[in-house]
Amino acid sequence: MLTLLLGLALLFFLTRKKYVFKLDKPIFIPKLSFSTSSTTEIEDIAKLKKMLGYLDVKFRNGQWVVSIKPINDIKIPFEIKLPATAPLALPQIAYQLKTKLLITPVRFANKTLGYMVSLKEPIVIYI
Repeated sequence: MLTLLLGLALLFFLTRKKYVFKLDKPIFIPKLSFSTSSTTEIEDIAKLKKMLGYLDVKFRNGQWVVSIKPINDIKIPFEIKLPATAPLALPQIAYQLKTKLLITPVRFANKTLGYMVSLKEPIVIYI
């Protein structure tokens, strides 16, 4: 039984693939007074609370497509395409986004004009 488990673990280790995802450049999201997103929601994302709740996960063309839900009605151009066998990677993606996603407010004269969204480093996933 132990050799079977070790064999399966070795098979997984040898056949897994490495996926790397990154944002090419920081994105500015303006603070709009008429948007449907509330300021507290943006601050929750900035504090990285409930990251799984802010992921938009869809199954298209035999692949899982993971992106971040729009902030202030602006779509963040971050998309991860995973194979159909990889839904277990979602907590790993959420954790890495929680530790690597930076949302910093842009202020001028004590008013928040918007938010800069960037990644500290690329997200690396092994499946």
